[in-house]
Amino acid sequence: LSGFKSPSLCLLTAIAVSQLALQALGRRYEEDFNNFHDHEHWPGLVLILIRLALCALFVFAMRRSLNHEEQEGVRDFLALLLVYGLIWYFCLPLLVALAMALPPYHRHFVVAGGSVLLQAGA
Repeated sequence: LSGFKSPSLCLLTAIAVSQLALQALGRRYEEDFNNFHDHEHWPGLVLILIRLALCALFVFAMRRSLNHEEQEGVRDFLALLLVYGLIWYFCLPLLVALAMALPPYHRHFVVAGGSVLLQAGA
């Protein structure tokens, strides 16, 4: 239990528990005829906000690493990882935002299909 004193482990545990709780809360809206995908209600939108907060943390950590790294090859790798990581973090929120602008009967297809295609491409 001494490992639970680590701030990183506490943060990861909090994120995992909150995501599981939000997913479970989101199942309450599964039968609602106004919801067409998993991010169209408040638990889903909170999951998107968590993803954006993790994106900000990722950018902070990557910029800090880039500033402290001296080897050019490692800096090039970190810069590329930053670009691809930003693309990965923003794909789902952008899909959800796009789906909100579409007619309701297209929303599930765009979010579910788009997520599958983007993750397969990643």
